[in-house]
Amino acid sequence: MEKFKHFLWFQFPAIAWLTAIFIQSSMSSIVTPNLGFDFQDKLFHAIEYAILGYLLRRALIFQGNQFIHEHAGWLTILFGGAYAISDEIHQSFVPGRMADMNDVIADVIGIFLVLIIYFLGRQIKRWLNKHLLDKEVSLNHSK
Repeated sequence: MEKFKHFLWFQFPAIAWLTAIFIQSSMSSIVTPNLGFDFQDKLFHAIEYAILGYLLRRALIFQGNQFIHEHAGWLTILFGGAYAISDEIHQSFVPGRMADMNDVIADVIGIFLVLIIYFLGRQIKRWLNKHLLDKEVSLNHSK
């Protein structure tokens, strides 16, 4: 039962998001809000795949396999990029849709951005922990 809960919490969200992307890509036309600038569809792609990047990395980090855990960032880029390519190929078979390599680039940029945000957040957390811990230790020694 514990493994099933683990799967539902960590792996299922990534699978559900991958499924949602596939379903959305199967639709002949998509209505998106007009943000009033060119290439807004690339922004939507980047956001969609940033979410995927977060969910994939989360799913990979919490695997029991040490190799996958240690290489979760690179594997996220690899799997996410491969899915972006396969998604564009899939769209080329959908009436009213076409494949666009610029969409793949926007997708991969979204994945990279979320991984950069994660990495920077982790570095800031380590820096704060180190400096706050050092400060706390020095305060305890002065008593």
